[in-house]
Amino acid sequence: MNQIPSLSLSYNEITELVINCIKQHGQSFEFKNFCNNVGATAVRDGLVENPNPIGHQAIYFPLQRKDECIVRQVLWDLIVKRILTIGDFYNDTWPWVSVTEPGKAFLMSKSENIK
Repeated sequence: MNQIPSLSLSYNEITELVINCIKQHGQSFEFKNFCNNVGATAVRDGLVENPNPIGHQAIYFPLQRKDECIVRQVLWDLIVKRILTIGDFYNDTWPWVSVTEPGKAFLMSKSENIK
């Protein structure tokens, strides 16, 4: 299980990637699974090279530790802005995260820059 190469993206570009992944991922998610989704999306969209051999069907695309920390920071920014909240209906603590009602409206609107 190879980590994908480091994301050579700005903080704002990673924020946009995270927002797009939240839109695709649904109303709640677990942090590590979400990071894998971010990695898979980066590979699928050609933002990084697939670390797996050609023809290998992988479902796990772990981020580099540095990139995982940036994703955590982006999620925290979204929590502070009340787009996300910690916990969901079944799990009320971190690492579970869910979209708030205002967050649903934000995600349905255009993906404008959060900053």
